[in-house]
Amino acid sequence: AVRIAAHTPHAIETMDGMVLDLARDDVAYPLVEHYIMPGARALTLVEFAGEGKDETDARAEAFAASGPASAVVSDPDEAAGFWGLRARAVGVLGALPGSRKPSPFVEDAGVPLDRLPAFIEGFEAILASEGLTCGRFGHLDAGVIHIRPAVDTTDDADVERVRRVSDAVAKLAKDNDGVLWGEHGKGVRGEYNAYFFGATIDAAMRRIKGAADPG
Repeated sequence: AVRIAAHTPHAIETMDGMVLDLARDDVAYPLVEHYIMPGARALTLVEFAGEGKDETDARAEAFAASGPASAVVSDPDEAAGFWGLRARAVGVLGALPGSRKPSPFVEDAGVPLDRLPAFIEGFEAILASEGLTCGRFGHLDAGVIHIRPAVDTTDDADVERVRRVSDAVAKLAKDNDGVLWGEHGKGVRGEYNAYFFGATIDAAMRRIKGAADPG
């Protein structure tokens, strides 16, 4: 992520092997499969913009020459195919076989780019300790990786895992100078507000919420 961001692209998006495997049945996959290396365990999309096609192509070519396993896609339909595949990452994860389905309860953490490797490694260790797998996709340019642990919410043991994983990931995000909600609203994750920001700011937020939305 840090290396790619140095090229100042317009966007950096990624998806992992679980998403790729499930996406092979997606309608967009045939449009782009000839670009994807056999056995690939991740796919990162890097988009460049410029004042015109020549500038944009030159920036993309320079990036592709700077690192491993990059292909330049300049055809608008093929590019749209890739973005369509990425847009449906959430949907394809719902097709994971079995009773455990990838769930979004801790998917929204955001950390600085240079802390992202440590955060992901720590997250994987937490899931391994609980015997859980996950699907991952997200916005590398913003340091937000949506990691969805696969759990069975009808199983009491997995419901208990949800709490343990949530607490552990909150600590991991804080230890890496991040927050548990890097992109979307806090929702039920708001219970960690005081943990991240302290009692004073938490109380102020509660007063503002109470005044603006007393219901």
